[in-house]
Amino acid sequence: MFTVGGVGQAGLYVLRRQVVAHCTGCFLQRADTVVVVRDVPAEVCENCGEYYLSEPTAMRVYADADETARRQVEVETQRYAARCIASVETISASP
Repeated sequence: MFTVGGVGQAGLYVLRRQVVAHCTGCFLQRADTVVVVRDVPAEVCENCGEYYLSEPTAMRVYADADETARRQVEVETQRYAARCIASVETISASP
């Protein structure tokens, strides 16, 4: 199982959770493998910077990271293949 690191800092008090569609980076680590995935479409909290991935996006990020670990790569940087702008527009349009 990969551990996930995000961007931003968690605050002690969150007055409201307001998220905006944005592209972010994901940092994943398992044993000796580190994977950084750039330009991932996500909803990002305006208060603390925490990001939330849709289920299909998260499944894809984890699958790509699993493949990297299977190849025994120590450090890899990837760019999310989908065009981030189109993905952000899709997230913004969802209820």
